[in-house]
Amino acid sequence: MSNAKIEMNDVLGSWVLLSCDELSGDTPKAMYGATPQGQIQYTDEGRMSAFLMNPNWPTEGGEATRDFNRFLSYAGTWELKDGKVHHQDTFCSLPSMIGQTLVRSAEFVGDELHLRTEPRTSKSGKTYVQHLRWARPLAK
Repeated sequence: MSNAKIEMNDVLGSWVLLSCDELSGDTPKAMYGATPQGQIQYTDEGRMSAFLMNPNWPTEGGEATRDFNRFLSYAGTWELKDGKVHHQDTFCSLPSMIGQTLVRSAEFVGDELHLRTEPRTSKSGKTYVQHLRWARPLAK
């Protein structure tokens, strides 16, 4: 696939997480560890679910509400508008995200689906963007 305009059918189905980097300035930070695990699914009925996890999280323990940078899950509905994916969160391991709409710019780089969060600014004034790379799972 190319960087042409993304259509709903291009996104439908299951994807596995390849990487999730938080970008602030010139230094990317690997979220969910160097080899993150995760999947995201989009249905043609407009439903979606996403799970992102540091593979060490289950053995190290922790609470999802505190450890959102090591484990995050959410689900709800989705739609594609002007090359951006809108996730409307109905369920989430982080209660403050329930009811929120998460907007992601979307593009294909080769066969990978790249999603980028909208920039957010911290209390200290730093701007952050998360860049997630997804691929189709290998057939079993």
